[in-house]
Amino acid sequence: MDNSDNYFVNLVSSESYMIPIDIKAAKKSNFINCFLNDFPNEDIKFDKINYSTLKKVAEYLEHYKDSEPKEIQPLPKKDFKDCIDMWDYEYINLSSENIFEIMLAANFMDIKPLLELTCAKIASVIKGKSPKEIQDLLNIESDCIDDEENSSNETGDED
Repeated sequence: MDNSDNYFVNLVSSESYMIPIDIKAAKKSNFINCFLNDFPNEDIKFDKINYSTLKKVAEYLEHYKDSEPKEIQPLPKKDFKDCIDMWDYEYINLSSENIFEIMLAANFMDIKPLLELTCAKIASVIKGKSPKEIQDLLNIESDCIDDEENSSNETGDED
């Protein structure tokens, strides 16, 4: 049986939960499209993508199965909502942690519009913020900022 006879494909999360998705929607992912060309009757296992993230990605693919997402406009100084479609705005209104999980999944699954959406959302969150504010907003635990400050102080002392 070829792909045209198959209406759904199962995406399988790292926890082994199955998410059935319309094959037309699934093929919006370049990774899935290539996989189905080689293994047309196989479930697609994602060992590093958890159920909630994979379900969110499937929701995005299903929403755009018959259309293309609106192009994301350059980020203005105002609201992120002005740059994207309202459905996309509501879809990506998540915690930074969830956005990063979706970003990684979109990158792995080769879903360029979803990757661009997640990047634009993160860019809108950090726009105009100091490095310390960005570190706090994104829950980044790093000594890089302190190391850079110490390094610049040490360099300044040598002059």
